Amino acid sequence: MDRIVEKTIINLQKHYFEVYYYKTLEEVKEKIKEYLQIYQSFAFGGSTTLVQTKLKDFIIENGGKYIERESQKGELEKIESERAALLCDIYFMSSNAIASTGALINIDKRGNRVASLIFGPKKVVIIASTNKITKDIDSGIERAKNIAAYLNCKRFNLQTPCVYLNKCVDCEHPDSICYTTVITKMSFPHKRISVILFDGNYGF
Repeated sequence: MDRIVEKTIINLQKHYFEVYYYKTLEEVKEKIKEYLQIYQSFAFGGSTTLVQTKLKDFIIENGGKYIERESQKGELEKIESERAALLCDIYFMSSNAIASTGALINIDKRGNRVASLIFGPKKVVIIASTNKITKDIDSGIERAKNIAAYLNCKRFNLQTPCVYLNKCVDCEHPDSICYTTVITKMSFPHKRISVILFDGNYGF
């Protein structure tokens, strides 16, 4: 195991996160199956990692009641489904960055993803490949802004300055997705948030 990965695991555990590390996606799937046997209703935060790894499809196929927003036709319907997700049993998402000092860093626009991370679902499972690990919180924020947020703006074809300049300039553009930045330094209740790390380079 890489030393920075080992350090990250130790520090996350010190901060009351439940942490698992796997080398393959098949091992990740086995752990997810365990969760799906315990928790019935589930929802997702927007995650390129879960899409690229096909773990989102796997969870939908093997899980119970799916509280989803993709099929909702209007903005109000999507918001209502996101509100309903706050009361699901288990919430699956990734993280924009994971500081090796033992913290999660995430940037959102509407805030439904970070809201679920903070409070609501009985269980939150962060699924992230090791490329998300950063030295500390400051470098985690930089990663969230200059990699995750920037690439998501490109993905959504937004007209933000970062798309044209290829870097974050801390803009206040109305299309910006950087409305809210959340640093989760500890899990409360203890072990409510699980972090599943696996080898690879997925997501933003």
